[in-house]
Amino acid sequence: MILNTDITDEEKLVLLLSNPYLTESHRNDIKLIILNNKNINPGEIYSIVLANEVAGFVFKNSNAPYIFPDKININLHNFYRQTAFKNILILRETLAVLKLLSDNKIAAVPLKGATASDLLFNDFGIYPSGDIDILVHPSKLSESKKTLCDHGGFTQIQETSEQDLLSNHYHLIFRKNNLLKGVETVQNLTKL
Repeated sequence: MILNTDITDEEKLVLLLSNPYLTESHRNDIKLIILNNKNINPGEIYSIVLANEVAGFVFKNSNAPYIFPDKININLHNFYRQTAFKNILILRETLAVLKLLSDNKIAAVPLKGATASDLLFNDFGIYPSGDIDILVHPSKLSESKKTLCDHGGFTQIQETSEQDLLSNHYHLIFRKNNLLKGVETVQNLTKL
């Protein structure tokens, strides 16, 4: 198999700037790309950043004003702040869900999302999250469903049958309000 490694300088910059652990070597590569190509299109970089949801990483790593015009820097900063605010709200709800499940003797582990943003990157603004993923033991899935619906204010999403969700994705989906896309209770990690 032949891989296409011919990517644009804009794509290279996004790859470098979206690295969660930017090194001095990466910074030097960024400077070289910019110095060697006077025709870099900041708008194209911005489009790639938005399409790949890496605005937070790029904002934190592009502290050199020569990379983007002021308007794009302001937009990246706004995305970063919005992501941080949303993740803090989602983490607050995650902790409430975990407490509710724990109070009902249901062991649960948060996966991905705002929790990962805090634990892995120690920064709520760089990794966007849209929902809460909670791992529960398969034997506790029905009890989790009842607890979330009866005591947590959640309703189960019925877009797909529960049987199909469990057989194909190993999870159930719940919604609470407009701020939160939902909670997914996951019973198996094999299909994540």
